[in-house]
Amino acid sequence: MKWLGRLYGRRIVNVNCNVLLAGFLALVPTIWIVSLTRELGIHNKFGIVAVTFVCDIVFDVVIYFVLHWLANHLPRRWGWVSSKAYQHLSFVRDATLVQFERMVMAPVLYVVALGLQMLLMHSGVGREWATAWGFMVGLTITRTMHTVWMLRAERRAWREHAAAAVLAAQGAPAGVALEAVAEKAAGRADPLAPPTIQEAASALARGDSITR
Repeated sequence: MKWLGRLYGRRIVNVNCNVLLAGFLALVPTIWIVSLTRELGIHNKFGIVAVTFVCDIVFDVVIYFVLHWLANHLPRRWGWVSSKAYQHLSFVRDATLVQFERMVMAPVLYVVALGLQMLLMHSGVGREWATAWGFMVGLTITRTMHTVWMLRAERRAWREHAAAAVLAAQGAPAGVALEAVAEKAAGRADPLAPPTIQEAASALARGDSITR
């Protein structure tokens, strides 16, 4: 089970897991409220879609912030850092960064989810099942897109972290950067990161930009 905990501790893994979990957990109260619209006499499909949109945003954001804190910031209180490349970020800044990335993906999510919901309701599918299917398809598409984005961002963050480590090894103040050099040498650094210490050292020797 330890390897599972270490895997979940990877930022790119737990962000994806937390976004999916938040999305599916948010569906529970959202579908309940969508079902409640029947009792309230709301039968206009655009009205149902509007209620769905507002409820999903509120529940999803709140649930995600809680999950992100548990996965990435609570462990810091125990002296364990899941991602050294992002350890300098506060909880609010870190979670807001992820939410910004999700906001960029939001048009895709809601066009697919709400569009499919509307289509299914017009095809005779119940509003609850239409909501569930719409968001499951939307989440699948946006999770794929966001994962590619996070992979690129994580590699860039590790290049910058490695560059700081090389500069520290060449005479800059010690600390986290030298620790990163030691971890890289010991083979304990992030497995998705390329051999950035060597790359950064080569780049410095050539006079190239390290954070390209």
